[in-house]
Amino acid sequence: MNCFNCSKKSKCTRKCFPVPLTKPQQKRILESFDRNGDGRLSKQELKSALYYMGSHFPSWRAAQALNRGEMDDLVEYVWQCGYTVS
Repeated sequence: MNCFNCSKKSKCTRKCFPVPLTKPQQKRILESFDRNGDGRLSKQELKSALYYMGSHFPSWRAAQALNRGEMDDLVEYVWQCGYTVS
C-alpha cells in the first residue's frame, strides 16, 4: 500500500495505514459520480462510486444505500461502511 502523499511511492519503507475518508470527502466523491447532473444518483452511479471508494460488494451496498433517500442519509450510511484513502 502506498503512503498518502509519500514521495517514494513504490519503494516506501514506512508502515502505511489507510486514512479514513471524512464525511465531506465522501459527499464530494458521491456528488462527483452524478454523471447526468440531475442531483440524484442512479443505482449504477452509486455502484461506481462505492466501487471507487473500495467497496467489496458495491452492488449490494448500492441496493442498501438506495433505501436511504437524502444525500445526508446516504453519506451517513457510507460513513458507517468505513471507507478509507489508500
